[in-house]
Amino acid sequence: MQAATRGYLAGAVVVLSMLAAVPAAASPHSEAAGCHGVAALPSSIKARDIELEGVAALSACDIWTVGSGQADKAAPREGAVALHWDGKSWHVAAAPSPGGAGGFTQLDAVAIDRPSDAWAVGSYGKSQTSTGHALIERWNGTSWTRVASPGFGTHSVTLAGVTATSPSNAWVVGSYEAGNTVHGLIEHWNGKTWRVQATYHPAGDNDVDITGIAATKAGTWAVGADNEISRGTALVITEHWTGGHWTRVSGTAFRHNAFLDVGAVTVVSRTDAWTVGDYCAAPGCQTVADHWNGRTWTRTASPSPGPRPKNVVLAGVTAISARNAWAVGSFNDNTTPKILIEHWNGRTWTQVPAREPGGQIWSLLTAIAGHNPRSLVAVGYYMYRATAQPLVIPLH
Repeated sequence: MQAATRGYLAGAVVVLSMLAAVPAAASPHSEAAGCHGVAALPSSIKARDIELEGVAALSACDIWTVGSGQADKAAPREGAVALHWDGKSWHVAAAPSPGGAGGFTQLDAVAIDRPSDAWAVGSYGKSQTSTGHALIERWNGTSWTRVASPGFGTHSVTLAGVTATSPSNAWVVGSYEAGNTVHGLIEHWNGKTWRVQATYHPAGDNDVDITGIAATKAGTWAVGADNEISRGTALVITEHWTGGHWTRVSGTAFRHNAFLDVGAVTVVSRTDAWTVGDYCAAPGCQTVADHWNGRTWTRTASPSPGPRPKNVVLAGVTAISARNAWAVGSFNDNTTPKILIEHWNGRTWTQVPAREPGGQIWSLLTAIAGHNPRSLVAVGYYMYRATAQPLVIPLH
């Protein structure tokens, strides 16, 4: 590890043919009669100053996306934002904004395990320059409320990812700063409290950040980046939950001076998982798509569009099946960032053509979710007349 209007796909025929050609895995949750596939945001929401950062789909009847901005038309931009798709329309749900009017409140990720149980995480501060504090919020089917999380004293904390399989089993990941060192952070919810878990941080490293997590019956993976510029190496961090503790599994490495950013992870089976991100080194940036085959993580070729020097990002990933995975982000077309959508068909990653929202200054996608084609949706935001506009792109 951002939302608004109808960034309809210019290559709609291409996308539909992909979805039709690939057998979709059955959704783990039934969908109510009369539930429609997810739609783009209505004009009443998409005109607000909002940046969407995370999305989660229980089914085509139950989707949450979160971020920051103007949740209420009369509210300042700095508040937390939570938008819900109920199978027929999008609605704004009030979410606590502890940063207040003079500070900041940011929701960066969301997870849902049933209609009456969802989690959103991020950070807040009492001023725009104050220390960031961890923010965890929970949906009980009626409202969002804050849930206490472990404190880190004066250290700045950011939560970047969340996943949940039941009301008594959820995980969050992120990082905290101690002096000049960044430490990865994993916390677990046991149904009553959040507890910090032991995580990987090698001696001498200054920058270890955990940014993505995914939990299914097939396994739980946390991913991030270990950037140690002094040794000229950047490593993809992958940690696997074995049921009793977290075990580090060797990720892929970059053997030259580079800065690595790992955005997200998705789990298909015990022998099939993906993590995506990007790394930057002269003369530019490239996408990263790493695959778990049950034994090792290996690099898989993925498109890095744009002229040199490239500026390309993969921020989100989700998999419907072993032969149907999607990743989203942005790339620089030599003028401004544009949305990037990539598809895995079981053999190769290819870029999917997409139409930009009209009149934008720049645009990007930050997250993607979906168990089946009807619930598949990407979110992000674009700039229009110096204002962030939320972006929701259905991919069915």
